[in-house]
Amino acid sequence: MGRLSPSFRRFWFGQTASNLGDAFGFVAMPLLVFDTTRSVAGMGTVTAVAGVGQLLAATCSGVIVDRVHRRHLMIGCDLARLALYASLPLLAALGTLSLGAIYVVALLTSAASNLFMVAYLAAVANLVEPADVAAANGRLQATQALTYVVGSALAGAVCACFGSAWALGVDALSFGVSGATLAFVQFRRDRADRAAEVKQSPLRELSSGFAFLVRQRTLRALTLFQTSVALLGSVGVGAAVIDLGMLLGGVGRTVEFAVVGGMLWSGGLTFRAVAVTSLRQTLTPDALLGRVVSVGWLLIFSASALGAVLVTRLAGRLGGSNAMIYLGLALLAVGLAGAASPLRRT
Repeated sequence: MGRLSPSFRRFWFGQTASNLGDAFGFVAMPLLVFDTTRSVAGMGTVTAVAGVGQLLAATCSGVIVDRVHRRHLMIGCDLARLALYASLPLLAALGTLSLGAIYVVALLTSAASNLFMVAYLAAVANLVEPADVAAANGRLQATQALTYVVGSALAGAVCACFGSAWALGVDALSFGVSGATLAFVQFRRDRADRAAEVKQSPLRELSSGFAFLVRQRTLRALTLFQTSVALLGSVGVGAAVIDLGMLLGGVGRTVEFAVVGGMLWSGGLTFRAVAVTSLRQTLTPDALLGRVVSVGWLLIFSASALGAVLVTRLAGRLGGSNAMIYLGLALLAVGLAGAASPLRRT
């Protein structure tokens, strides 16, 4: 990748701060629920509520991103998440924090996050040249992985010293940093170029994104690949290293094998994120990018939700280790099928 533009550096810095805050939220939100309810079931319910927010937003986020000023939309999402997350430590300080308030924040912030991420993919494609998209995504993903490790450790310390509610306050501040940096970022196109499109209803616009996804051979294969893996209980596309990680975790049945398997699994997810994101950004016209991304995510989220149920039942019937072995073999089969698809030529 050539010399990074000032706009990309600002964007990179802002998203690094946001990812650091996300790590705080990942650690602190379940702890806040447990502190409020003393119930492990409540933690699972909040996760489910957040999933519903993601799924609902995915049905319309692409249409919105392809219609509006994308940078302004991203700043608005950051400000909304700042206000929502900041309300939790404030309510806790006032002694009025309730589980209902946590549910509302989880639902709305997950919806805002989905909307932001669809716009984010369009933003990266408009910050660097097409030949540099993969390198830019690689830097962003590498930084995200690092900040999650560092942020999780820092979040644990903040939760222990000040409480989980104030750790979520750190998450809120990170969105303020992201929004502030976006105000100084220049995209090549702030809006999708849709001059050639006939004005349509939101439902028809969404269907046009699905139609392009079906017509484009590589993206069609990629979506089928991701959906198959999501149905098996993962969140994203599989690769040989991911399959090996799951197999090791199941076959070894020891802490050492589980650690190695987990490292391979997480490493595989990082590699696939760069490849999958870059493929979508380079193969999809900018005017359709939001809709194509959101339709793909809607299919994957739906398959993932169904897969979570099926995999849980499989683990209950066969045991955790045996389930991991079968899932690893199934993922390996999906990977081999992907190698025989149009994906092998990309």
